[in-house]
Amino acid sequence: MNIDERRRALAIRDALAAEAARRNPEALSNFGSDTGGLLPGASSEITETAVFFVWDEYGRGQFSNIDKIFLRWVDSELVEYSPHPDTPFSFTDSSGTTVTPGRMLTDGGTIPPFATGISGIRRWSYGPAFIVHDWEYSLRHCDRLPAGRDREHVDRTMMEGVKTLMLDGAVPQSKRHFWQIQKALSVFAGDYWNSGAPCGL
Repeated sequence: MNIDERRRALAIRDALAAEAARRNPEALSNFGSDTGGLLPGASSEITETAVFFVWDEYGRGQFSNIDKIFLRWVDSELVEYSPHPDTPFSFTDSSGTTVTPGRMLTDGGTIPPFATGISGIRRWSYGPAFIVHDWEYSLRHCDRLPAGRDREHVDRTMMEGVKTLMLDGAVPQSKRHFWQIQKALSVFAGDYWNSGAPCGL
């Protein structure tokens, strides 16, 4: 692993997210709290319909060896994920595709401070799903992503991971948080996917 390259990649990610937020100020108002309005100007009935529609669009997968997630503290911003040598952590999505993250440096989910303040979602709120997502984005920037895996597949896998954590009872079930994460991906993730960020693995 190259810690300097990884830091540069994450700095690029955060800068692109901040720029996307500046370009899409209306998007931020969509990420209200659980008691706030998610769709400015929309009735509560329309808001709830949108939230449940997004939830129903995604299937349920299966985590394996979730208790074998080992993280080593590196500094105030990074941890090192290391797979168990015999029983590695993995996630299988509803299509049957299994993602087994390898050793990498991560900071959890791409949840900027402003988004945490608005939604209450934090970088490790859905850690196992975020690790899978971070791994696949890292593979993308290292030109090691398996053939046929594109951003749509990768982002969908993460969303199914979040839903699976909720349905398994590992975290509280919040369809509003689920909706917020999916909308954040649609607004903020594309620039980083296409950024050509350093590999860092």
